[in-house]
Amino acid sequence: MLKLKNAPSENHLGVIDAFRGLAALAVCVHHFAGGTLLPENNFLRIIASYGHLGVYIFFILSGFVLPLSMYKSNYRIDKFHLFVTKRLLRLDPPYLISIVIILCLNYLSTLSSHYKGDDFIFNAKQLALHFAYLNAFFNEKWLNPVFWTLAIEFQFYLLIAFVFPLLRNKISFYFVIVTLAAISLSSESYSFIIKFLPFFLLGMLMFKFYVREISKSILILSISLIYLLIGYKFGLIYVVSALLPLLIIINIEIKNKILVTLGHFSYSLYLLHVPIGMRMIHVIEIFTDNIGLRVLMLFIVTVIMVGISYIYYLIIEKPSIRLSKKISYQHSNLKAA
Repeated sequence: MLKLKNAPSENHLGVIDAFRGLAALAVCVHHFAGGTLLPENNFLRIIASYGHLGVYIFFILSGFVLPLSMYKSNYRIDKFHLFVTKRLLRLDPPYLISIVIILCLNYLSTLSSHYKGDDFIFNAKQLALHFAYLNAFFNEKWLNPVFWTLAIEFQFYLLIAFVFPLLRNKISFYFVIVTLAAISLSSESYSFIIKFLPFFLLGMLMFKFYVREISKSILILSISLIYLLIGYKFGLIYVVSALLPLLIIINIEIKNKILVTLGHFSYSLYLLHVPIGMRMIHVIEIFTDNIGLRVLMLFIVTVIMVGISYIYYLIIEKPSIRLSKKISYQHSNLKAA
């Protein structure tokens, strides 16, 4: 039986940051260990292969945090433009600057005598599509493979901006949940949010329980049905990974400053670990075949990336957060999270 205590307190939300940080770290190690660095039967590589599930945890957390922020801010549909502006100011500067870093690194990589890839080609169309997260719709590659998830998140921002007012009414809330759950069966494309709606719905249900607008029994029944949907669409391992955030967020309080801080700069780590970290991994592959040394270097690269990402957070991401917070919704006495 799923054990749930009362909805957590405001201070309890440190667990969100901690969980977000661990999810980003899992994705990071997944990419580092998942290429040709380690043999397929290596234990660390096998464990790291599940790190991609961190992406789906991001979706669940977004489904929880965004409605909660809108709830606190007394969001209405006429504030749509403010909501989108706040999200873009929060997320786009680190994203766009990471693109500049990627382009520079792509060019500099071609100057190395060890480089074996294609020549550097500047594709204006490919670059321009990044500004609206549209690459997948025009069959243009992302400059960073993790950007596809940012496109899904951006689609969720637009979706929640329209449907959030309906979440406040009991009848329309259930209508939204059932409708979106049914719609999720209509597409398997990784370019659309449709495929991933069940994960966002879990977060939205957790939000409703958190603000005490649905009962414990309704939550258990609703999420059970969503888990069946996830199992049908994705498989059992995705059900397990989706169950984890619910159990932890509802039942556990995390105050560990290291984990909470890791969550604060998880977005920077997510943006940078492929263009910078994977280049370090490729250098290791060139200069040593020793598996033990490669494993050691993988951990060292991960620590280095954590340090680089924290600096990036302080210099780039944190000012973006401040800028976003300067935009406040009118007629609200509560500040957005």
